[in-house]
Amino acid sequence: MAKTTLAAPAEHSAEWSPILQELESLRRKVAERAEFVEDLAHELRSGLTFLRGYVDLFLAGTLGPISDKQRHALEVMARRTDAVLHLLDQMLSLERARAGHLELSPAVDIAEVVQHSVQSMRVAADQAGVQIEVQCPPCLLVEGDARRLLQVVDNLLSNAIKFSYPGSKVRIAVSDDGDEVGISVADEGVGIAPEEQQRIFERFYRSPRGSGKADGTGLGLVIVRAIVEAHGGRIWVESELGKGSTFHIALPKRQERARSAP
Repeated sequence: MAKTTLAAPAEHSAEWSPILQELESLRRKVAERAEFVEDLAHELRSGLTFLRGYVDLFLAGTLGPISDKQRHALEVMARRTDAVLHLLDQMLSLERARAGHLELSPAVDIAEVVQHSVQSMRVAADQAGVQIEVQCPPCLLVEGDARRLLQVVDNLLSNAIKFSYPGSKVRIAVSDDGDEVGISVADEGVGIAPEEQQRIFERFYRSPRGSGKADGTGLGLVIVRAIVEAHGGRIWVESELGKGSTFHIALPKRQERARSAP
């Protein structure tokens, strides 16, 4: 986890001291909240995993024969337990991102992150009848957490595929935008209504676009935004109903550090 040390300019130390103390207190509170959520999620996950194990034993017949009606009920329990476990993972991921829990690397090549994500999404795209096009120049570097940035691209690609029409294309592009590295994920799908374009970044909001497709937790884009902002970046969407959506990300480019004089 990256930790920031707050320090006041020497010439204004007296003026800055109360502000820095307040910021440090706020930082501690955020860290304590993240630790509480992590502990709570661990306890809940342990109990649910224990329950899920017994459901599996019943379904496997290890604890004796079950009727078709009992099997159906157990299968429903298994699906709902898995859904709650996934929700816990999402909530934990969100709290970690908001608390700035990042494993920073001084040089993350965004091209590699994108290529890894595209490779993992190929099967889902093929099953949906969607073609992925990639425009990704190499060696555009940011300082960041490669695993978290992969999570961002995975989420945007997964959504683009999910809300695309069969036979359409999803385009992901990386660009050199001066002091920033740009990432865009565009689809030719159902689009997002103007009044929804800010709400999609709210917790637990699930867009009604694409009937039957909004089956997630409603936290995916919230986590994406939290991770992007933890990297000092920005995220926004441009969309038109019936024509598709483009999600844009801007991340600060890695700054070359000045070499020390011999």
